Amino acid sequence: MFSIAATASRSIPFAFGLSSRGFASSVNKTILLGHVGRTPEFRPFPDQLDGSPTRGVWSFTLATDHFSKKSGEAEWTKSVDWHTVKHFGSADKPMYAKKVVEKGTLVQVQGRMTYYRSEDKGRVYASVIADQVGAVSSKRAPGASVGTASAGMAEQEIGNEAPVV
Repeated sequence: MFSIAATASRSIPFAFGLSSRGFASSVNKTILLGHVGRTPEFRPFPDQLDGSPTRGVWSFTLATDHFSKKSGEAEWTKSVDWHTVKHFGSADKPMYAKKVVEKGTLVQVQGRMTYYRSEDKGRVYASVIADQVGAVSSKRAPGASVGTASAGMAEQEIGNEAPVV
């Protein structure tokens, strides 16, 4: 939780999704830091299938991890969450076309969550519509598992203390 001091300028509350009256308005902001699980693939929009595809959507999966400890247990357990990321843009986006972002790359994604229901099975799916994607490092360290928070560190032994991520 964070609070805004009474002496803060009038423009600060708007950055946190607060209205001029001080109560929260609607905010849908997602920030993820994780490893790319599948090399990004480009799908052109249907109206551009006949010619040279220039606009479409890049999609890939992203692995993030978190640690939890059940009450009464001394061991921390690691869980990996998989996210679907969609980034709209051109087929020649430099970070994808030049293979800056590929499987294993540690990236930061900023965007918004969106949900949709499949027509055939009726299942609800979640995905992140990315506004910004930035490579933090090129690839995982050898021996580091998918979902390891730091690309330069191999997976480490977790003791009784909270994990540093």
